[in-house]
Amino acid sequence: QLGFLWTMPEAVDDSTGLGGGITWAWNPELCELLKPRFREGILGQDFLDCDDYRATIAHAFDTWAANNRHIKFLDVTRECELAGLNFGPPKSAKQLGQPHGGCPFAEIWVTLLAIGSSGRQLTESDETLDVAAEKLGDNARNHVNAQSGSGKNPVATAKPFIRRSSTFRYTNGARPFHNEVVETYAGELTFNTEDVCWYMDSAFCSQFHALKESLGGAQSARILVDFLTYGLMTLGLVFYLVFFCRIAYRSLGARKRKVDEDGDDEFSCRERVTAGVRAVSHWNPCVLSTFLTLLIVPPLLNTLIFSPCFDCFDFEAAALHEIGHFLGLGHPDNIPDNWAFPDVPIAGPLPGNNSFHAGIGAAVLAGRRPTRGEFNCTNPWAGVRPGVPPGAEVEKIVDVYDFADGRLAYSYPVRNAQMEVALAPPERDGTR
Repeated sequence: QLGFLWTMPEAVDDSTGLGGGITWAWNPELCELLKPRFREGILGQDFLDCDDYRATIAHAFDTWAANNRHIKFLDVTRECELAGLNFGPPKSAKQLGQPHGGCPFAEIWVTLLAIGSSGRQLTESDETLDVAAEKLGDNARNHVNAQSGSGKNPVATAKPFIRRSSTFRYTNGARPFHNEVVETYAGELTFNTEDVCWYMDSAFCSQFHALKESLGGAQSARILVDFLTYGLMTLGLVFYLVFFCRIAYRSLGARKRKVDEDGDDEFSCRERVTAGVRAVSHWNPCVLSTFLTLLIVPPLLNTLIFSPCFDCFDFEAAALHEIGHFLGLGHPDNIPDNWAFPDVPIAGPLPGNNSFHAGIGAAVLAGRRPTRGEFNCTNPWAGVRPGVPPGAEVEKIVDVYDFADGRLAYSYPVRNAQMEVALAPPERDGTR
């Protein structure tokens, strides 16, 4: 849809919309609530703190800003704290100044999810839904459902606050050819802190997501990882079963002459213990240590290190996806299934479609920047074409849900994108 955009003011000192950057603030109540949701710690020692959470959100904002010179995001959390205004919904009182009710300095309020909230959602469902991050790699069980009311609490939501504007101005200085544009002027970004788990290390987990693709799905990758880790543990377990059987064999007097030290034909507890210790001493300590490591370390690695990549949600990728909704992006592969018309008249009368700029597309495929002849900044829509760029990797179309491929039936072909949404069964990744 052509709308849900931020206006570019004409005056350099006008902070409306994109002017001066889009400000955001972090609700401090998120910190303690998110901490138990991250499984990136060992033996009660947390490796993450509030600064890490905020830095991840800032990086997600900066990823979008790096793709357009007109888009900038400014963290005003510190300014809100100094002014004593860094509080807001859903747990604290609502303030005046912004529709989200948080710090009035912030156009986007990053806060915890209020159960039952609406907006574009990353959702946990009976069948898991996967979001893909083009820059961050695939995300294990980062599940998206653009429809609200799925019966499960959403994982993350983006709620743009919009208004009709008759003074809207595009980044190239042009005015809309029709009278009004649906303008985004604020937003609320929320994260589930109650019934989901998160992980932070996208780079580490990306290796597992690559493994999922090479094996045809998350379930196959999970089976392989479990087989290797618990196989090593079983090797250590078998070794120690044999080891303790040999010790018991010695201690219980199977070799009487060596156990009965005083020659009275009776085996005291002391003689049995001595025989057992003597049997243990014959083993190389390096061998015992190696198999003890195999018995303990692999299951700990699987449970504490590997499993979050399969069972939890990528925090940065979720933020990255939701921020895209604030910038006017929807789910291109879920149209017209998520088309709001006629319930929302402004969404019609025609459904949205994938589109691309011919000049930019040709330049990207050629590995260079577009020339002035390929892209006219004063009339950017002149080169826009429906569909996808020639030569772009395109998802195949399926009539029904394809469990082998792990993809949803699309209405038309789409490119792999950060904003893609797909349905997948449990323990499977859908898209990248």
